[in-house]
Formats: sequence, C-alpha cells, structure tokens
Amino acid sequence: MSDDLKTEALAESLKQYLNTHYKLSRLEAIECTSVIGAGLISKFFISLILFIFLFFLSFGFAFYISDYFGNAYSGFLLISGFYLFLGIVYQVFRNKAFKAIRDSIIRKICGKTNIDNKLTELPNVKYSYL
Repeated sequence: MSDDLKTEALAESLKQYLNTHYKLSRLEAIECTSVIGAGLISKFFISLILFIFLFFLSFGFAFYISDYFGNAYSGFLLISGFYLFLGIVYQVFRNKAFKAIRDSIIRKICGKTNIDNKLTELPNVKYSYL
C-alpha cells in the first residue's frame, strides 16, 4: 500500500510539474510575442513618419531643382534617378540586408546578444522572392 501512495504522490507531482511547465512556457511565449509585436508596431510608425517626411522632402527638393534649372521636369527626373540608384544599390546588397534583419529577429526571439557563432552556421539559402 505504501508503494501505491508513493506512486500516486509521484504521479500528482508530475502532473503539477507539467501543468506549471506548460503555464510557464505559455507566459514566456506571450512575453516574447508582446516584445516583438511592440517593437514591430513602433518601428512601423517610425518608418511611416520617416516615409512621409522623405516624401515631402523629395517633392520640395524636386521643385527646388526644377526652379533652379528653369523647367518643370528636371528636378523630378533627378530625384527619380537618385531613387533608382538607391534601388540598384539595395538590389546589390539585399542578401546582406536580409541576413542582418534575420539575425536581428533571431536575437530578439532568443533574447541573446552573442549568438553570432550559431548564426554563421545557418544554411546560406537563396530566397527567390527577394
């Protein structure tokens, strides 16, 4: 009878441990999700504000260049050429940028700051959608 009580107590302790571990894992997942979500939302709004600023700055600079050269199209052509140049530079370095963003997300999820050794072991996969 004593063995039955020990087995029953062990089973009850195991149930409590598993339940506690489940709750802890769930809370850690919620914390991680909320940290990442808050970071994404704040970065989205900062990016939106910077986009609007850059949009109006580009128009103002295009009008200024057009006024300087004396025709209505030259400023807009120069500004669009500048953005074309930035797009080409981004296309050339997109894999490095993608890896930097991926590494940043992994650091944020793992909560670690020094995982560079593990990140270099990740496979070098070509992404077709980039």
